[in-house]
Amino acid sequence: MLKLFLQYSFSIIIPLVLFQCNSKPTENVPQSFVITDAEADSTKADYLIIYNAKCFGSAVEYAKYRHKMNPDIDIGICSYDSYKNRFQDTGTQSNPTRLFLSYAYNHWSKPPKNVFIIGKFDIVDTSKAPDFDSFTGDIDNDDTVEIAIGRLPVDDNNNVFAYLEKVISFEEQFKGRLVIASDDHCQGQNQDVLDFETNARVLSSKYGAGNCDTFFLNKYAGDTCPCVLIDSARKDLFQKLNSQPSLITFLAHYSSQQITDDPLLDSSSIKNLNIPNVYLSNVGTSDFDRSSLALSLLLKKDGGAVGLISTTDCSYLQGLVDQISEFLNTISSDHASVMGDLISKKHFRGHAYNNYTLLGDPLIRVGRI
Repeated sequence: MLKLFLQYSFSIIIPLVLFQCNSKPTENVPQSFVITDAEADSTKADYLIIYNAKCFGSAVEYAKYRHKMNPDIDIGICSYDSYKNRFQDTGTQSNPTRLFLSYAYNHWSKPPKNVFIIGKFDIVDTSKAPDFDSFTGDIDNDDTVEIAIGRLPVDDNNNVFAYLEKVISFEEQFKGRLVIASDDHCQGQNQDVLDFETNARVLSSKYGAGNCDTFFLNKYAGDTCPCVLIDSARKDLFQKLNSQPSLITFLAHYSSQQITDDPLLDSSSIKNLNIPNVYLSNVGTSDFDRSSLALSLLLKKDGGAVGLISTTDCSYLQGLVDQISEFLNTISSDHASVMGDLISKKHFRGHAYNNYTLLGDPLIRVGRI
């Protein structure tokens, strides 16, 4: 951890904007940081990190790494405490972060396109309001994401540094590999509707040019469908997931705790996933402060995931295929695309499969080489 800290604590002039909202500069902040007011119209920040006060040190180091990897963009960081009392609404459909980002979007000379939230705050009560960040990033209420928001729901520096290590590993080694996995089509009441493998093969033929691998659970079916040799299937799948950093997508039954009914992947089995990957859709998520498979993958210290985009609720297979196709279309058309590009400017409301949850840094590169 010390080696990591020293590696990115370089003493050069960094055009990084630190928004403290009228508070005095902290002694630990490098003097090369520009201190300004978040309500200043001249503010510029393509990429904004919002952090829990307990994570200040790690948030600064994360921002330095992002500047090193993305020197051409304006980066800003600010604490949640610095604006939460200044942007309040009594309505159930808003929260301080959404109101703050709305101000930035409409007033800053260069508003953020991607926002990385580090901490557990503005967790929406799902009994009163939507709990997905496609809503938080829909600034002008047109059912389209203007600001892509990703979350790392932790409240301590150690977890942020552990996540940074995984991001560095992924971005150094990712070569555009895609893995498309499918469930056993015999599971479910309607085999025609739930033919996961056929849809996975269609995606593979359309987007699998170059560095692509596939996994079909049907291959492991026992003598009586839907009996599956799950241990053998899991072993083979994990070999694929541990071979090199990849973009991974599942067409499968899933819940907030597992993928496939048996299950093929759940919180107890991910201890054997040692390579950090990015998961695109159909990975179990839940509210940001509740246990889920997606959160377990994200917070695993030595593998698992650096990023996940998933639905906030179960959805029909065709909806998932449409969503995954849209993601892969974006990646195929722009080799420099980042996770935030997969949800920015996308229409989302009206169907559960169009309500996005993005866990991890939205600036992680996912463009295929």
